[in-house]
Formats: sequence, C-alpha cells, structure tokens
Amino acid sequence: MPTEYRKLAIFSSILGAALMAEATGLLHSAPVRAAQTPTGISVLVERKKLQMVDDSESLSRVQRIVTNIYRVAEEHAGTMPEVAIVSGNPSAEALEGRYILVSQSMVKLLPDDDGLSIVLGHEIAHLVRGHTLGADRETDVAKAALHLSFDQSLIKNVKDAVVQGLEAEADRYGLLYAALAGYDVSRAQQVYDKVLTNIPDVNHPPKEEREKIFRARLQNILDHVEVFNAGLDYALRNQFAYAIQAYENLLRDEYRSRDVYLNLGAFHHQLAFRFLKPEDSPPDICSLSLELQSGFEPQGMRRSSGQIRGDGGANDASQAKYREHLNKAVEEYQQALRSSPEYGPARNNLGCAFLHRQDAGDNYQAVGELERAGKLEPNNAVIANNLGVAYLRLDQRDKALAQFRRALQLNPEFVHADYNLGAALSTDKSAAAEAEVRKAFQAYLDGKEGLRSPYYVSQARQRLGLSADASPVSATTGAPAGQPVVQGLPLLPGLPLSQLSPDLHADRDIKLIPEYAVSLLKFPDWQMLVREDTADEVTVYSERFKTAENIGVGSNVEEIRKAYGRPDMEQSRGGNRVLVYLHKGLLFRAESNRVTSWSVFRTS
Repeated sequence: MPTEYRKLAIFSSILGAALMAEATGLLHSAPVRAAQTPTGISVLVERKKLQMVDDSESLSRVQRIVTNIYRVAEEHAGTMPEVAIVSGNPSAEALEGRYILVSQSMVKLLPDDDGLSIVLGHEIAHLVRGHTLGADRETDVAKAALHLSFDQSLIKNVKDAVVQGLEAEADRYGLLYAALAGYDVSRAQQVYDKVLTNIPDVNHPPKEEREKIFRARLQNILDHVEVFNAGLDYALRNQFAYAIQAYENLLRDEYRSRDVYLNLGAFHHQLAFRFLKPEDSPPDICSLSLELQSGFEPQGMRRSSGQIRGDGGANDASQAKYREHLNKAVEEYQQALRSSPEYGPARNNLGCAFLHRQDAGDNYQAVGELERAGKLEPNNAVIANNLGVAYLRLDQRDKALAQFRRALQLNPEFVHADYNLGAALSTDKSAAAEAEVRKAFQAYLDGKEGLRSPYYVSQARQRLGLSADASPVSATTGAPAGQPVVQGLPLLPGLPLSQLSPDLHADRDIKLIPEYAVSLLKFPDWQMLVREDTADEVTVYSERFKTAENIGVGSNVEEIRKAYGRPDMEQSRGGNRVLVYLHKGLLFRAESNRVTSWSVFRTS
C-alpha cells in the first residue's frame, strides 16, 4: 500500500474512533454522562449567534416529544436533554452536554407531532449514539493528522465522509426511536422533503441515499412488527417458549418499546402458573393486561388484532420456577415503566405480580401500583377488579367490594369481577349476601368475557352446590373439536410446505424466530407462519376465505359465538378484541366487533 494511502487509512481510523468514542461510552454505561465542561444552554445559543425565543407552547411541545423518545432510545435514561427554542431558519441541532436547539420556525413548519418526532428522533439519536463532537476531539484529530504529516487539504474530505456516515446512522436510529415512542414515521421522506433545502449539504447523505435509508428502516420496522405479532399469537396459543424468544429477539434488535416489555412480562407471568398446582392457585383472580397491537407499527399499515390470565398449573409444580418467572415478569414490567411511567397496563400487571409473588410488603406495593393505574385509566374494569383484590389482601373488605362492583358497572360481562365479588361476599352469611353470592358465581360461569381456568370453574360450581367437574371451561357448539374445515386456504396448518402450489410465490419471506426455525411467508391477502418447514398458522385478511361455518372477515363477534360457542380466551383492549378457540385452532381478531383478520393454527 502506498505511504499516502496507508496514512489515509490510519487517519480515517483515528477520526472515526474519535467521533465514536463517546458513543461507546454511552452505550455501555448506565448513567447519562454530563458534559466535561458544564455550559449553560444560553451560552451555547449565543455562541451559535442565535437568539432564544420565548415561546412556551413550542417549548412544551418539543420537551414532551423529546421526553417520550428519549425514554425509549436510552435504556438507562438519566437526565433528559435540555431544550431551547431559537430563532432562525427551520433547523434542529444536538450539542454535546445533552442539549437540543430547535428553531421556532421548525416547530411551526411541522404542526403535527408525528412529523416533528422524526426530526427530534434524529437529534436524539446523535446524543444517544454519541455523535456530538467536542472541540477537544477536533484538536486531537488535528494533532494526529499533523503527526502523520498528512496532506491537510484532504482532512476535510475524510471528516465529511465520516460525518455523513454518522448522519446516516442518526437517520436509521432516529426513525426507530420515534416509532418505538409510538409516533407514525411512515411519512419520514415527506417530512425531510419539507424541511431540507435543495442546497447540497456535505454533512448529510445525498437525498437519494436518505430515501434508501428511510425505506430500509421502515421495512425493518414492519418486519419487527411481524415478530411482535407472531410472538403474541404464540402466547395466545399458550406456546410461551416461542412467544418469549420472539420478544427477546425484539429487545436484542433494540426494539425496546413499552408494549414489548409489557407483553414479555405477561408471557413470563402466565408461564409462572404452569409451575403451580391448581390447588395452590390464589383465592381470587387478578387479571393481566396484554397489548394486542404493536405501538411502533406505522399508522395505516396495522394488522388489527387486553387482559389475559394464565392460572392453570402443571401437576409437577416447581415453586422455584414459579418465582423465577414471576420475578422476570416484575423486571419486564418495571422496564416498561422506565420507558413510560404513566403506562397504566404495566402498573396493573406489576400490581398483579406483587399479589402473586407475596414477598414481604408486596401487598402494599400492589395497592400503590393499582391505585396509580386506576388514576391513569379510571374507566378500566380490569384495574378496578385488581385493585379490589389488593384491598382484599389487606383485609379492607368494604373497599374491595366497592371496586368489584365498580368493575362490573364498567363492564357487566367481566366474569373475573363476578367471581371475586362472590368470593368476597362468601364470609357474609346473611340471606341477601347469599343471594348475591349465588348470582355472582352463576354470572362467572355464564358470562362471556374473561379466561376461565378449570380450578376457578370448579370452585364456583362447588359454591353453587354443583358437581365440580361436570361443566367444561369452554362450552362450544357448531363445528366438532379438532382442526376446523376451512374453505379455500392454499395450505392448512400441519401440512408440509412442499404441498404449497408451486404457482404461489410469497412477496416476502421473513425469518421471525430463527432459534425455532419460524419464518413468515407473506402473500397479498394472507400469510403463513412456517415452523420447521411445516405450516403452523395461516392468517387471512380478505373476505374470499371462510371457515366451514361461513365466518370470515366482516363477520361480527356474535356470529362467531353462535358458530363456535364460548371461546377459551376472549380479550379486549381499546376497540380491539381477540377470541381464541384453542382446541379448534381458530383465532379471530376484531375491531368494533367486526372481524378484520382471522387465523387457523396447529393444535398439536
């Protein structure tokens, strides 16, 4: 290698290392580092020959978006970046010391939060990934170049190339961070077209390259949405090993959103009860929340798909395993709250985990978490029910009864509150109380919404003087048990992939869970989960496919119940609802009580 080229290689390495030195420190250390020389933001604004603008509305808006994004971008977020609204043309800039300057004109140029989040996500990526370059590093680089007798005229070219690489990285990660915070990033290119001028900018990649970056990142986000959905479906099918692995892969790939942490915690929470004997089940039912839809999926690209409960147990129970998974659930819920402290579902689940774990002080912690969750979501029947359970654990019976009744006012079909109300009233031997006890337990057995485990069904039947094992958990009608007949599907679950028609070609083949050889084949209006070269689950999105009972996209929830009876599991969150028939291998997703997609899956 000629001497000049060798020097160029050495210098490029030094410059790259200098630029990335702070990134390495940030990514591997828990606390946020302070600037080496504290400098007020007003001083920095003055150095930039700008003026701070007194615009409290713009400042509050920018601070809120920055806080939301920074919490998911920096896993161990410490002090939030300081923000200033400044004068000048539309611009935003991240500076060493955790400062972000945003021009007032930029805030006004992007009136919707989704658009502004794309710009702010880019600047936060610079901070989190350590791209801000201090004067000391500039000096070090200059000294290194002088020591190498490097041609000074080329220093700027090398530096520009490295800086462009960092800007490209900020584009990729900024889009990811904004998406993880729940913002719609699908219009990233339009936002940058609006913001950027046509003047060449040596500090940023060319427009064509940025377009490629945005397209690639959006596709990457959509692919990870499929990982989220596949993991959720496996959890709904009670196959928690696949579900947990899928979500751990999301975290490995830096998809650290609150809903990923929440669901992963819920998977461990449910799995814990596999190691608990039925007779050791808690005396009351604390219901978990589960997100049925990824928060980082761009709007308009969503697959429509909560509360969930795993309270059956294996006979060969292991208390150690039970506690191991409960403790893991607590960790995941707490991480979700670090990302989003006002996240009601995580506080709800954490309260339940404390109630189930029963360490010293856990009941008091549960009350605190559930009371706060109730303030965040005052009309949530699940939280009201769980708060009643927590009060009951502290022998505050009257407060518990009030919460159970409130839960049933909010959702008269919520059977977990029926059971808990009956159990709490059982100590009252008055005739009026006895009548209400019987009514509550009968409502639990007959109601529509909420997972019923064999243990609690048995308990309710005994309280009503019925045989403990006479009634199945899921009283179904219509199609017989076993894999259902489905009209027109290209391949049924359980059949080898080799039987798929060679005329059918997937639009995409995504490796979802490599550890278990799970991939996803996407077709125009249907898709198929493949496990070990065998169809595992087929999901359809169009009306051209129907079940044997003529249920499909567009059917309503009552038609599903009429055809298949009570589901093994029915959960809802917001306007989304999911009904699962485990023994039939059917899963229906509905929005506003209309089926938007449905799946048929392997039952063995």
